[in-house]
Amino acid sequence: MWSRHNGLHRALTRRHALAMLTAVVLARCGSNPDIDFATVRQLVMPRDRPRDVSREQAAQVPFATIGIRVDGGAQTMLVLATDTGGDLLWTSAARAALLTRGGRILQSAGFRENLAATRFQDGDALMKAPQASAAPSLRFIDLPDAGGYSIPVQASYSAEDAVTINVLGTPLRTIPLVETNRCAALNWTFQNIFWRDASTGFVWRSSQTISPKGPVLEIEVLRPPLSG
Repeated sequence: MWSRHNGLHRALTRRHALAMLTAVVLARCGSNPDIDFATVRQLVMPRDRPRDVSREQAAQVPFATIGIRVDGGAQTMLVLATDTGGDLLWTSAARAALLTRGGRILQSAGFRENLAATRFQDGDALMKAPQASAAPSLRFIDLPDAGGYSIPVQASYSAEDAVTINVLGTPLRTIPLVETNRCAALNWTFQNIFWRDASTGFVWRSSQTISPKGPVLEIEVLRPPLSG
């Protein structure tokens, strides 16, 4: 059951884990001898940033990348640091980091409010039904900035008509899956949208809210991780 006071030790442990996420990811990324992080810094954070990452800019980074917008702002690239059994750690020179699985944000660091952890009661419905709508699901999230841990979030799903989106100029036929979330403990209702490949279910684009005060993160896969 959700509680604002689950013990000082637990709170400190969770906060410490969140604070360490970016440092761990950056250390792993920087330890890869193939990564010239100074170059990545210039590519990810050019001095005069355009609103969208260009195809040419994305092509210069020889690693899996995603583009991210914070509350509709300019797009920034995050680079894949590690892939641990499908849990993908993405980082940027701006000291922001995301942990994702199957296109869903599980954890974040470096934003004004952060998602410290995500756990599912019976697996992520997004991954269990990759090419259709999904059954309602229940997950539990940790939001240290909101003072809560193991906060229950109930979700229902509806698939919309297929649409074609463009990623770096490439047209992709997708089926948007709208996830309507209700968090009674925080009196918070919000929607996430996942644009899934009409053939494979791969999430090419998403719009996800990570806390009651935001931010809203729009994610686009620029260069997918290698499979296998």
